[in-house]
Amino acid sequence: LAGGCSFAAMFAYITGGPDLFIAQQGLSPRAYALIFAANAAGILGANYLNSYLVRRVGPAILVTLASALGWIAALGLVAACRPAVVDLPGVIAALFVVVAVTGLLGANCVGLLMQRFDGNAGAAAALFGAGQFGFGMVTSAAVSFFHDGSARPMAATIAVASTLSLAGSLLLRRGTASRGGRP
Repeated sequence: LAGGCSFAAMFAYITGGPDLFIAQQGLSPRAYALIFAANAAGILGANYLNSYLVRRVGPAILVTLASALGWIAALGLVAACRPAVVDLPGVIAALFVVVAVTGLLGANCVGLLMQRFDGNAGAAAALFGAGQFGFGMVTSAAVSFFHDGSARPMAATIAVASTLSLAGSLLLRRGTASRGGRP
C-alpha cells in the first residue's frame, strides 16, 4: 500500500501534468520536459540517498519518513492549486517531492515485502509491481474522469494516493511492532 500508492501519486502527475503545465499554465512543451526531467532526477537522487540511509536507519523507518514527506508535499500541492490562481513554483516544488519519494519507497517496500515472504520472494515482488501499476491505473483514470480544466483533480488524486501511502506505512510500523520488530 505504501509503495503502490506513492507510485500511483506519480501516475496521477504523469496523467495531469501536461494539461496543467502546458494547457493551463502556458508553458512550452520544452519547459514541461525540463520539469519532468527534474522530477526524474529527483527519483535518481532519492535512490542514491536511499543507498546511504538504508544501512543507517533501516528500510521500515525510511518507508514511514518517505510516505510522510510525500503526504506533506501532497497537502502543499492541494494548497498551491487554488481555484483562482495556481502557485506554479509551489506546484513544481510539491510535485518534485511527491515524485522523488518513490525513489525511497519502491526499493524499501519491495525489500521488506521480499524479506517477509522469503519463500515466495519472486511472487511477492511480482505482486508489488502489479499493485503499483494497478494503483497507477486507478489514479490515472480518476484524474481523467474528474478533469474540469483545473489542477484540482490531479492535486486531490495525489493527496488521496499519498494519504493511502502514509496509511500503508503506518500499518507496516504497527505490524512490525506486533511481530517484535520483524517486517
